[in-house]
Amino acid sequence: MLFSATFSKKVQFIGLQYMKDYVYLSIGRIGQTNEFIKQIILFVKDHEKDSSLLKNIKTDNGLIIVFVRTKLRASQLEDLLNKNGIACD
Repeated sequence: MLFSATFSKKVQFIGLQYMKDYVYLSIGRIGQTNEFIKQIILFVKDHEKDSSLLKNIKTDNGLIIVFVRTKLRASQLEDLLNKNGIACD
């Protein structure tokens, strides 16, 4: 399985070549945000990222998706959220 928030044409082509029973599923209009999704972009210094994320997660209701660059950072973020009583996967 392959999941992504963005699928370039190249990635779609790879999926067609290597995946059995390839299915491409899109939610909403491609290239546009869904009207039911609230996007927040915050510009913070590296050392402020964790505290800023915790502050915003605690004040927001609903499901939240956080994108990170590496598997290591995802693991670190999971640890941080769990230690602060925030369930995550």
